Amino acid sequence: MPDVAVAAPNEAAAAAGERVALLGGNAVDAALAAALVTMVNEVGIVSLSSGGFVTVQPADGSAPVTVDGWMDMPGRDGGLGTGTWDVTTAYGGGVDIT
Repeated sequence: MPDVAVAAPNEAAAAAGERVALLGGNAVDAALAAALVTMVNEVGIVSLSSGGFVTVQPADGSAPVTVDGWMDMPGRDGGLGTGTWDVTTAYGGGVDIT
């Protein structure tokens, strides 16, 4: 098993990341597993409309690479905002996610 540390906002997400690592996944695999579970059980905090950056160290020892995971607007070829819609959830007293 690779050396992987998993930080997540809840036990289920951390367990998913740990499980993927135990099955032979790398740190990126574990992080994605934890993020996907978090999208299900922390709806008001993490969603598919989130974006971010991750820096990874390739296993071959080459220079670290930063991946720009920032989102791109859906429907970009249409008018401004035409590819998005609001989703409302009762999470945290009511949250609108665009």
